[in-house]
Amino acid sequence: MSYVTNLYEKLGPKIISRKQIHTAVKRIAKQINNDFNNREVTLISNLKGSFRFVSDLISHLKVPIRIGFVSFRSYKGTKRIGKKVVIDKDLDLDIKGRHVIIIEDIVDSGLTMDYSIQYFKKQKKAKSVKICTLLDKEVKRQVPIKIDYCGFKISDFFLVGYGLDYDEYFRELNDISVFKQIINGEKSE
Repeated sequence: MSYVTNLYEKLGPKIISRKQIHTAVKRIAKQINNDFNNREVTLISNLKGSFRFVSDLISHLKVPIRIGFVSFRSYKGTKRIGKKVVIDKDLDLDIKGRHVIIIEDIVDSGLTMDYSIQYFKKQKKAKSVKICTLLDKEVKRQVPIKIDYCGFKISDFFLVGYGLDYDEYFRELNDISVFKQIINGEKSE
């Protein structure tokens, strides 16, 4: 059995359907449209997990937008590096004096998000910074983070699909499913 076949056999139940995702994306876009009321906003998508979310979100926004991409992480694969955030790709837009919304696929520990907020406010001089996440895994929070726009609050599952991955697989799935990992010979859900 190949590694990839074995991975796809570990897919657990779908917990968020494509239809539910679409409904949440439209709701979030409506909130952003109301909050910014024709004022320009810069969306900063943290790659790679949020690419599908931001793509769907912008199709429902009615406010002027600019889009930038970054890659900040405090994880490598599924292993925690520590409390140090690594910048793999920095922002190539000037956001000084601009309203910013950071777009994330999932916020759990809050370490990367806390770093991102401080980085965009203090170093990049954004006028304001708001947080938009598809999934909020608050149960894992190590740093208090205010989420301004949230699709779903979730339990402590490892999830894949709709941009979320395991070892770069599963991003293409339209629904979000639980992934049953094998860690040190034990099944984790």
